[in-house]
Amino acid sequence: GWLKEISMLWKYKKQGRLNAAIVHSMEFSDIFIYRILSIILGFKFLYPYVELNSSLPQRDNFLERTQDFLLENIGLRMPDALLPISNHLIDFLKVKGVKKPILKVPIIAEFSRFEIPKEQPEDKYFLYCGAAEYSAVIHFILEVFEQLENKDHFLYLVVGGTDESK
Repeated sequence: GWLKEISMLWKYKKQGRLNAAIVHSMEFSDIFIYRILSIILGFKFLYPYVELNSSLPQRDNFLERTQDFLLENIGLRMPDALLPISNHLIDFLKVKGVKKPILKVPIIAEFSRFEIPKEQPEDKYFLYCGAAEYSAVIHFILEVFEQLENKDHFLYLVVGGTDESK
């Protein structure tokens, strides 16, 4: 993936079609690599800042905590500009002394409109949601399901994509 991504960025830069990239990742290494790419290829690197990772209780293992520390103390200084989604994150950037242009881009979804009843299904099932372009994965799932000795699970495939791929 990385080689193709860099190749695509290089191609777009040669064509004069690469002015900026908005890149989100929770991995410090990704932020570091994009900082280097933005310098080499001469494009602006913008980072959508959507979560204060260190405040998430489920991020409790050593590697995740290390990633969070590096991102919040070094990584947030690497992009050319930051796109936080809340005043809380803007305040955090100020406390950390980040001196980069900031544009608040609040979330635009009203999550209350998407509340789903939390009913437990009566039947056991396996659900796969994916793109029809990944037909090899879909075929693999079908083959595995055919080989199951225990037939008490249903298989639901939710597949999207272009008309051609479906």
